[in-house]
Amino acid sequence: EAADYRRALGDLLARDDVDAAVVVHAPPVPQRSDEVAAAIDELAAANGKPVVATVLGASGPSHAVPRYRFPEEAVRALAHAAGLGVWRAEVARAAAATPPPRLLDADRRTAVAAFVSELADRGASDGVVGRDDSIRLLELLGLRFEPGAIAPPGGVEAQVVGRRDDALGGIVALGRGGLAGDMLGDLAVRLAPLGPPDVDALLDVASVGVVLGRLPDPDAQRARGHLDRVVRVLGELVDMAPACVQVRLDPVVLGTDDAIVGGAAVMVRPSARRRDDRPDVRRLDG
Repeated sequence: EAADYRRALGDLLARDDVDAAVVVHAPPVPQRSDEVAAAIDELAAANGKPVVATVLGASGPSHAVPRYRFPEEAVRALAHAAGLGVWRAEVARAAAATPPPRLLDADRRTAVAAFVSELADRGASDGVVGRDDSIRLLELLGLRFEPGAIAPPGGVEAQVVGRRDDALGGIVALGRGGLAGDMLGDLAVRLAPLGPPDVDALLDVASVGVVLGRLPDPDAQRARGHLDRVVRVLGELVDMAPACVQVRLDPVVLGTDDAIVGGAAVMVRPSARRRDDRPDVRRLDG
């Protein structure tokens, strides 16, 4: 009976530990289904919590509650709605959150930005930056560069890539470096700029994080700390310098004393080809 559904659903939606409801009305012989559907619509509209339903035999339209032929479809739709709610909450938190602390001080950031602009002004048409200028850029970023450096047996090599996407802004990717990286090709990606929690999230899914986890403590923590700095610095670079199209550091040799960049490939967008200053699509400010 409609009254039974009205009472049961009303009690359920009134509970603080209930966030949504799936209602199924599937009698052996459909009768009074329109009355049941109307009762479900009425309660859902009055309560405001998400409700989906399967009502066999209902003929009238539903304005408050989405109806599905089978319960599985209703549950799937509710799951998608819940996922959208989680994503919206994350976006809202990210928009309101304080930006992560910068590793590059104001003077170093100014010097880096000026040098990248200089590279864009005098760079080649294909945007490829020469070896000496690449070394200079890494020096300005405070990164140690030893061309050709590789990890000793048992050591760890990472690959860190920072790139600028016209739609998404700065992006940082992290994965295995050297030959292992060439074979696996697995890179975990995060939007820039990054704070320590963002780097932790990258290491949780990147294969290089698994390799680091096999090192004995405190070696693992030291190497992880050095990698954290490289990732965050590269994130700051691509976040603040739109002309910096891509910086690929491979390998980054992770030791207990420092992270050593053994190879670097830098590309900038020449000034003649630079896009306008439209805000990145993923930016929420303004």
